[in-house]
Amino acid sequence: MISVRSRLSLRKVSEDSLRMQISPWRRGLYGTIALILLAGLLIGGSDIPLTGINAGLIFYLLMIVVSLAVAGWNTITQVDRRRGIIAVSRRLFGVKITQKEFLFPDLQEILIRKIVLFGGFRQQGGTEYARGGMLTPGRNALSPRRKELGKLYLISKSQKPEFLEESTDVADLWSLGESISEFCGLPVRSEEI
Repeated sequence: MISVRSRLSLRKVSEDSLRMQISPWRRGLYGTIALILLAGLLIGGSDIPLTGINAGLIFYLLMIVVSLAVAGWNTITQVDRRRGIIAVSRRLFGVKITQKEFLFPDLQEILIRKIVLFGGFRQQGGTEYARGGMLTPGRNALSPRRKELGKLYLISKSQKPEFLEESTDVADLWSLGESISEFCGLPVRSEEI
């Protein structure tokens, strides 16, 4: 099964190098979705009226473009301990869009910022039974659902945060941040907004 929630992978390239990037499985999943949508458009395209504005066609084309963009977007963070550098490059279909490099001596810490959003209610418990077959009081009460977004930053000596990645799997992002901090020798800090 392909994890859509955890979209980042970290691997040790060599003894002195780590590489964090968007999971190729996730990119492949969105590329496959785009190809299926495109094939559906080409096969069933003869039935589409070309006069006037067709909202369904515009939405369908937008889904294809977004799926292709997600499949083509890649962020690669390379941590090189030998050179003392963290290089972040963002690419679209292999074409480098941006490249930033951070030297270890210029960095103060790694920050993981957890943003908690309110997202409706969820039912607690479900079908768990207490002793004697009775439902525990309060087991089916509604509680607020917490939605979380984690953002990984590098903090420089000038206290300027440099954004690296974000994920809805905050625990996974925390373990990635700890691995990078241990590899670089930088402290890691967490804050909640």
